[in-house]
Amino acid sequence: MASDTETLNQLRQSTGVTSLKELEEKIAQAAHHKSVLDRTQAFLEQNFQRISEDLAANLEYWQQKLSALVSFQEVPAEVVYSEEEKIRLESELQILKEKIEETSQSLAALRQRLAHLEDKINREVQLPEYYRCGTIEEMVVVKEKLEEFINQILEEKYLVSRVLEILEEIEAEERDKITFLFGDESQVSEYFRKITGNRYHSVAYDREEMSLVVQSEEGKPLKATQLSAGTYDQLYFAVRLALGEKRFPQEKAFFILDDPLVKADPRRLLAQLELLQEIVEMGWQIFYFSAKGEIKEALQNDIQAGRVTYISF
Repeated sequence: MASDTETLNQLRQSTGVTSLKELEEKIAQAAHHKSVLDRTQAFLEQNFQRISEDLAANLEYWQQKLSALVSFQEVPAEVVYSEEEKIRLESELQILKEKIEETSQSLAALRQRLAHLEDKINREVQLPEYYRCGTIEEMVVVKEKLEEFINQILEEKYLVSRVLEILEEIEAEERDKITFLFGDESQVSEYFRKITGNRYHSVAYDREEMSLVVQSEEGKPLKATQLSAGTYDQLYFAVRLALGEKRFPQEKAFFILDDPLVKADPRRLLAQLELLQEIVEMGWQIFYFSAKGEIKEALQNDIQAGRVTYISF
């Protein structure tokens, strides 16, 4: 009996109870706490699994998981977690990340293009100062400056086109004047017939090709470039004579000739000298420079008669 009493006293001291009723209450509380602990452990294992047979290791692991959920403690209780919804949202999040990456790449490419455009505008357009193209506001300013530049260019283009029209009108008038010098009955044709001994009948001006065309005695048209070197020189000699007469219709002047007959054969040489004599008789003076001895021989009688002044260098 004494032993039972001693055991009871030890139990009272260790549990802090003073009566059997109080002990029963303590035992009931312990059973309740164990039940809560078991349910809590089961809940944690169900939601976060267990990583070990060691309770302490599991508690540390569960503590980490719970700490990660602290930010969601303000979420209303009616919000229900759904694994399917989580997967769907994660998929949408991945799509958004890919779009962000794609947009970032496009933005980088756009910035590079804008940098290239900025360099090209400032280098080629030569605006009064350097303009940047990095922002919308800067692009608006550049747009306004480019519009001013384009309007200026268009205005200059209009002025240039008007000048060209005037020049074309002047050119057309000059062509008409040139055309007037040529034809079957023109002085050029007459002189050329005399020089060539009627081997060519007329000299015409091709306005489209802007070149001279002669007609042979057979009626064949020939461009000036198709003539022999000697005939070519004689053609333009005839043109010079006719131009001189057109330039001085009321008074006579003089011609300075530098061996225009150097390529002529003896027959044509005499014909051209006779033509020059006719020009002189019309009142013209001619200064004829030549290194060809045949010229002096052909004019020997005129030199002796004083009609030609011969000067030797």
